[in-house]
Amino acid sequence: MSQVVTALKPLLPYESRRKAISALLPELTDLWLTAGRNWLKVSKGKLPEEEINDLVFDIRQKKEAATQKHLTSTSLPDNDGCLDRAKEKAKIYFRSAY
Repeated sequence: MSQVVTALKPLLPYESRRKAISALLPELTDLWLTAGRNWLKVSKGKLPEEEINDLVFDIRQKKEAATQKHLTSTSLPDNDGCLDRAKEKAKIYFRSAY
């Protein structure tokens, strides 16, 4: 039985998703840190609106590029429960950090 599981493991969707997400995570972490650093400048009013828009677009563009790079051969299932929890955690983070 374990030989069958070992042989099938690379073919199961969760294994390819795990590998793709593992590769994507460092790039998204860098984007998160960049966004946080830029947000400090925005929240203190140190940037003009045009520069803020450029930063937002740049982060969105890099996120899309990273997603396309790592998730082209797999898809992630929708999970509304996880999305709701992530949104709530983001709200809590921004309330406490800013």
